[in-house]
Amino acid sequence: MRVAKSCSFCRSRKKRCAPGATGYPCKECTSRDVKCSLAAEGGQVLRTPHKTTGRAHHPLLPRSESFVEGSSPLGDFTIQDVCEQLVDLYFEVVHEKQHIIFHQPTFVAEQRLGTAPEYLVWGMAAVAARFSDHSIFSHAPRGERGHVWLQKAIHSFNCRDDPISISALQGALLLEFACAVEGNTAQGTLFSAQAIRMAMVMRLPQLSGTDVVQHEVEIRLYWQVWMMDAWQSARGQYHRQIRDARVVPHPLEEKAFNNLRGSSYSGTPYRNGLWSAMLPLSEIHYQVMLLNDTLCASETDLHEVAYRVKELSYELESWHLALPLHLQYTPENTIRHIEDNLGRQFSILHILYHFQSQLLYFQYLQKDSSSCQNPSLATNDSFYADRCKSHAIAMSQIMWSLDSTPGMDCFWSPANGHLLVVASSIHLHSLLFDTDEDCITETRKLLEQNFVLLLQLEKYWPILKHSMMRLRAFHKTCLCNANPETVFAMDRWMIQFLNRYETAICDRYGEGEQDDIDWPSLDYVSGIEKLWTRMNNG
Repeated sequence: MRVAKSCSFCRSRKKRCAPGATGYPCKECTSRDVKCSLAAEGGQVLRTPHKTTGRAHHPLLPRSESFVEGSSPLGDFTIQDVCEQLVDLYFEVVHEKQHIIFHQPTFVAEQRLGTAPEYLVWGMAAVAARFSDHSIFSHAPRGERGHVWLQKAIHSFNCRDDPISISALQGALLLEFACAVEGNTAQGTLFSAQAIRMAMVMRLPQLSGTDVVQHEVEIRLYWQVWMMDAWQSARGQYHRQIRDARVVPHPLEEKAFNNLRGSSYSGTPYRNGLWSAMLPLSEIHYQVMLLNDTLCASETDLHEVAYRVKELSYELESWHLALPLHLQYTPENTIRHIEDNLGRQFSILHILYHFQSQLLYFQYLQKDSSSCQNPSLATNDSFYADRCKSHAIAMSQIMWSLDSTPGMDCFWSPANGHLLVVASSIHLHSLLFDTDEDCITETRKLLEQNFVLLLQLEKYWPILKHSMMRLRAFHKTCLCNANPETVFAMDRWMIQFLNRYETAICDRYGEGEQDDIDWPSLDYVSGIEKLWTRMNNG
């Protein structure tokens, strides 16, 4: 018996049928709000109250048998209540920490009215479900809750009627992140490509119109795409797309933006906020990653490398010195930003500064005898190595302090796992080579704290297993290398370790990927202490 490739509704009207994913209705039936014969028996047809808007009054709650085992069916729960909670969680934990693509008051109002595009609601739910304590998720592991929401969001996005629009651009950016955190980097890359091209076609930000909220959202979307393009092109080693020389205003200061209402500004737009300060760090990050990639080239001009390090070091320190007083990392500023519900964003600003500095100076941790034979190149080695370690200490302390503050945890992105792993590898250097007992004691403490944070993050983000495997692979490298002074050599393995955190990593001196490892306790930290003892006694 032949399997039908088109639904009965489309066949009866001699329409071309565009089926969705297996078990889902076709695009024509979805747009006309009719039952599709291709939809799975007992499945839920995506219905919309309007003919072609792609919007739903309250998105249907996805069915997933894995969510409930012997408990009440999902239909017994108030759908509106669940969706509202997940949207609120998304804005509380992720938005403005990971990306800046929505005006929260506007979107929340639309979602409550049922006029928000369902692919945006589903996408937020896919990201935020892991943070929910709603009873509907009581039988689902936190890291597995987003799958069904993400598939519904992707299906809805692909069936939208507005191929290029602000909502579609927001959807592409949101789904890129949602796919990436589920480990689907290929799908995420496609969404990022769509987002970049949409922004180019729309020539954001458009300067027409009187809606200041819309205009400020467009400015933020432009910069979000610009940052994403810089990060991904450096990691993927392909050309940047958003490089025009147009003067685009910086994002409005966070409190002013969130309080924005109506069709005009209440005063002169203030654009010296946290995300405005972060923009230069994205460009520096791009340049540092490119520099690190050149270090493992067959013909590397060490004088040119030293010159570029000096340039980028100057840019980083100039950026730090130029921070206005209210953005400098002080206890008073930290408390004030927490009171303004900007505590995580304030910490992120300084975490990124310390992380870019670690990446820039990491190469100087290598105690390479060949470089020491050239005094003109070795002059700053020790100075830069000390800077690398001090930035790793500062970043680890900020993340631990943030996570120890009620309501200020570090769970907004699995990328934090990579930051912790890089800092921990630098701490390992101190553990292996420093002789000061106070320094060694502090290093052990920082390593243990970082590992505790990694274990906490892993509960929410399964992709964090890559970060855990990286840390274990680096530890194994330290144990297996007969000459520990070459552990920090900037070869291709090390560049992969530093620059491409979204992929699994192989053993440095072996073949094949690391196996999945269960680390149920802090035994790994005690293993690091044994490593330190072995290296110092050897």
